[in-house]
Amino acid sequence: MKKILFVIIIFVSFSGISQTKKIKILKADNTFTDPKFPDATISMGNVFIEHEGATLRCDKAYIYQEKKLVKAMGNVVINQGDTIVQTSKYTDYDAQSKIATSWGNVVLKDEVMTLQTDTLKFDRENQQLFYQSGGTITDATNVLKSKIGNYYLHTHKFQAFTNVEVTNKDSKVVSNHLDYYTDTGIADLLGPSTITSKQNAIYTEKGHHNSKTNISHFLK
Repeated sequence: MKKILFVIIIFVSFSGISQTKKIKILKADNTFTDPKFPDATISMGNVFIEHEGATLRCDKAYIYQEKKLVKAMGNVVINQGDTIVQTSKYTDYDAQSKIATSWGNVVLKDEVMTLQTDTLKFDRENQQLFYQSGGTITDATNVLKSKIGNYYLHTHKFQAFTNVEVTNKDSKVVSNHLDYYTDTGIADLLGPSTITSKQNAIYTEKGHHNSKTNISHFLK
């Protein structure tokens, strides 16, 4: 009997730890249900939602508590802490995985950069951003464009793939693959790349370029 009770206590404890917290509707001008959407609570007008350290504001939202899903539309704003703000036309937020998929003029800002794209995945659990439809990152030194990009918010590391350009007033880097750090302005060149400045043009297949000092180191 003691063993069975011990197992039950452990199971309940772990279930409590892994349980996803409820999506909270903090404010809305109007909240109602609609037979056309039987599993949803619909909120309209100045909608303000909170989930595990992040808030979402929008004009209209369909909240599916059982599915742990929010479908937000119209002037969507996501805030995480004091440093991350994202705006878009639409967002689907999965509260279980903490992934927000947003589209329509997506703009995300942190303390060092601004990212603009048409469609963005924001993985809050791992603090990562992903886009595959073309994007632009702007920081104090450079403007970076690429077709595909992954950004790691904790390390300020940006992985850029396909048609990559890093431009500032002194130079332009063209590559198909590089890692760029928005806090330092350093780019690790990881494939065929060209660096062009007023003085010269350099081709490399592997190297390191500091866009703030315009000093480069090439390995190949």
